[in-house]
Amino acid sequence: MTREFYSERDLDELGLYSKAHRERLIRAGKFPAPIQLGGRNGKRLYARETIEAFKASAGKFEAASA
Repeated sequence: MTREFYSERDLDELGLYSKAHRERLIRAGKFPAPIQLGGRNGKRLYARETIEAFKASAGKFEAASA
């Protein structure tokens, strides 16, 4: 069974920057934003499909404009 989401720890193990650097990249629109579960203090998960696409594009990411 394939996991649908990555946790912060999973991203650390994949070597996708530090948590602090990911936060900076997310704010700049250069890293996929997480899904927040459980409100403000809940768990932050990253969609596996989005992270895999990010890795495949050699770290180039364009945030979707709403």
